[in-house]
Amino acid sequence: MPVWVVFSHPYCSLDTIRYTSGYMAMNTDQLELDCRQALQDLRAALIEMYASLGVDPNSPQDTSRRFSLNKNLTWKISKIINADDALSAIQHIPGANGLDILLTTFVAAGASDQSVANVRAALQAFDEFVVRHAGDRPDLDLMLDSMGLSGESGLEASRELAFRGNSGIWGVQSRIRTTMGLMVPSRTEADKLDIVLIGGFAGFRLFRPTVRWPLFRFGSYTDKGAPNLVVQREPIDPNGVVGDLFLLEKFCSPNLPEITPSTTNGSLREYFLPPGAVGNTGAFDCFLGDIARGMPRYKTPEDAHGEFASTVTLPVETLIFDVILHRDIEMTAPPNVFVYGRPEGGPDNVASRSSNLLLPIKERCYELAGKPPAVSIASVPKYAEMMQWVYDKLGYDRKDFRGYRLIVKHPPMNSTIVLRWPLEEKR
Repeated sequence: MPVWVVFSHPYCSLDTIRYTSGYMAMNTDQLELDCRQALQDLRAALIEMYASLGVDPNSPQDTSRRFSLNKNLTWKISKIINADDALSAIQHIPGANGLDILLTTFVAAGASDQSVANVRAALQAFDEFVVRHAGDRPDLDLMLDSMGLSGESGLEASRELAFRGNSGIWGVQSRIRTTMGLMVPSRTEADKLDIVLIGGFAGFRLFRPTVRWPLFRFGSYTDKGAPNLVVQREPIDPNGVVGDLFLLEKFCSPNLPEITPSTTNGSLREYFLPPGAVGNTGAFDCFLGDIARGMPRYKTPEDAHGEFASTVTLPVETLIFDVILHRDIEMTAPPNVFVYGRPEGGPDNVASRSSNLLLPIKERCYELAGKPPAVSIASVPKYAEMMQWVYDKLGYDRKDFRGYRLIVKHPPMNSTIVLRWPLEEKR
């Protein structure tokens, strides 16, 4: 099975393309089982206590007024009782002082002794669970976040902490990372696609003046990880060619530093950002892109799925990942999202991706509104103009396209974010 890794590099790769399938769900750990049980017992006890006084847990403001309780406290208890998932309730458990106030107030108001005793027992059982599995609440919160069991999208707290910490440690940061894959039917081969790949950074800046950062690395591999030179790339902007680096000069900042090449071996080419000014005075935008011709369009026994991927290995505040396709290309649903961790570092070798490296991040693609698709990004003012420029270069009307977008806040450093979809059947 051939695998095309068009722009693969461990330090903010632009894009990869491969065709693959398969996914394995993660196992349930004893910590999760015990946590759910402890939280369900607490919720049940709180429901019983509220019921003994005829208190409606869906009306925290009324509860606050009726018992002269802090409205934030009654809101938290309401969230615990009404949580769709038990684990989502953990973030709302008040501190010991707040719970003591609640129980003392309810006892004085006439709550049954048994219901209050059940709440105290459930709280003690929860505290014992915390000590047994994690030691304290901060570590428990971190463990649950690491397992993708807190927050809606998974690893939210950890990703934000890592973004800030890695920015300081490595001395670089990018406000926006964009990746875009655009597909059109080949005009010379009926069974093929031409694919435009564009990516880059907006608001890239240094935090330390001595940093020489490997900004891009390019390579091409087979599905077994061997060098593959089959993919032929051509620049969109002939004025921006620097070796294998195809810059979109029109959309790069005037103060873009000179990016210098450094060949690591016969199949990998690196491009380095030199040391420079720290902070906003040295900040710049940088975009690059090319066209890959003659890529497979239809499903075969060997190739069932299409895939774009974006590798992130510097601290990025927001990743915006677009898939744009011509109306004649079939895609019946938004692409599925997979986030692979890359603890070994190095190039994004597709053969090394395995189910145990999947990170518990639950982001989803959404369909871009309008025809043509509304691609504007407020924090990247030239993005829509750049897309129009690409349509013009290809000789297509932008109204002939539709698209999907993925937005990831604080994408984890040393990961590959994959958008995957079933290839269309040939009819």
